[in-house]
Amino acid sequence: MRNLEQTNRRGFTLIELVLVVIILAILAGLVAPMIGGLSQISTPTGSKSQRRIVTETTMLAIRDIFLSSGTRTGLWADMGHVPYRLPRTLHQVFLTRTELLSLEPARAETPRFHPVTKIGWRGPYATQPTGTYPDITTIHRTPDIRWSDDNFTATYGDAGDSGFIDAWGNPIVLQIDFNIDNVITANEARAARLVSAGPNGTIDWAFDENLTSEDYATAYQNDLTDDVVVYLGIEP
Repeated sequence: MRNLEQTNRRGFTLIELVLVVIILAILAGLVAPMIGGLSQISTPTGSKSQRRIVTETTMLAIRDIFLSSGTRTGLWADMGHVPYRLPRTLHQVFLTRTELLSLEPARAETPRFHPVTKIGWRGPYATQPTGTYPDITTIHRTPDIRWSDDNFTATYGDAGDSGFIDAWGNPIVLQIDFNIDNVITANEARAARLVSAGPNGTIDWAFDENLTSEDYATAYQNDLTDDVVVYLGIEP
C-alpha cells in the first residue's frame, strides 16, 4: 500500500510538471511577439504609425505628471489650480523649487509645498528625461523663419535642457500662453497642450486658445497637420 501511495504521488508530481511546462510554453509564445513588437517600435527605423504610438505614449505619461500618476497628486493640484504657477517649459518639471526660483526669481509666488494644504511646488516631478533639447536654431517652423527668430528657445526651452524627445528625435514642447505679466486666462489654461513636431520636424499647430482637441482630431483626419498633440485637460 505504501508503495502504491508513493507511486501515485510520483505520478501526480509528473503531471504537475507537464502542466507547468505546457503553461510556460504557451506564455513564451505570447510574450515573444510582444517583446519583438516593442523592440521594433523603439527602433529608429520604426514606421510612422509606430513612432506616433511611442510619442503619444510618452506624452500621456507627461500629462500624468500634470494631472495625476497613480496615487500621486499631479502638478496642477499642487499649484492650487492657479494657472500662472504652471511651468513655462517641460524642463522645469525636472527642477526642485530652489532650482526653479534660481532660474526664474520672479516666480517667488510659487509656494513651497505645505504638507497640510497640499499646495506648493514639490518637484522634481520627473526624474528620467528621454533626452536633452537639441540646438533648435536650425529647425524651421516655416520657410525662411528659424525657431530662434520665433522665440523658440525663450518659449519652449534651451539647448541642453533636460526634456522629453519624440520618436523622431525632436523635443516635445509645452504650449501654453504666458505673457509678460504672467497673466493667463481660464481658456488659455484649458488650451494647454503637449506638441510633437511629428515626421516633418516642424510645429504647425501654433498656440490658439480657441483650438480644441476636437479641432485637432478633425485637422489630423483631414491630413492638415502631422503634429502629435495631447491636451493636458486642465480645468481651472
